[in-house]
Amino acid sequence: MRLLFILLLAPTLSFGQNERINYIRQQFQEINSNIESYRKVDTPDINVYRDISPDNYSYESTEIYRLAVVNMVRYYRGDVLVKAELTFDGDRQNLRSEYYFDENGLLFAFQQRTDFDEPKWSDTFNEHEKDVLENRYYFDSNKLIRWIDETGTTTELRTEKLEELERKVLSDAELYRKYKAT
Repeated sequence: MRLLFILLLAPTLSFGQNERINYIRQQFQEINSNIESYRKVDTPDINVYRDISPDNYSYESTEIYRLAVVNMVRYYRGDVLVKAELTFDGDRQNLRSEYYFDENGLLFAFQQRTDFDEPKWSDTFNEHEKDVLENRYYFDSNKLIRWIDETGTTTELRTEKLEELERKVLSDAELYRKYKAT
């Protein structure tokens, strides 16, 4: 009986989740279409490094080899943060992250990491010799409901890996949302 209930409920849950994904995509498009109308706050060289701020660091910053600088731009509709863009520049890697918010919190996060074959300072560095990896994270009420990884694989089932990603992405989003330049 329980299995029958779950099987009958599964399409409903999936339909509701698809509606939420569509809402997130609409918000993403609306924010980016109107980006020029929002108040822009540029914060260069932010301090989110683990070795400098061990109690308040960005998980993303720990994943970039020899991280040199992190810059952030936030966009506000009135007093509400709708988007935060971050660029992480490292020795052999760059990361560009975008966080999208509505009045209820984080909606979506996009990460694009570029891995170069050589250090950028090397005489043999070629900016065209690289791998680009992307991850997409969809949220509903601070719960990660869909993750599309760098291979294009979609994960929606609650697993330990998904919960760990959820914790890290939400932590970084909150850090950027509240970040105050010193």
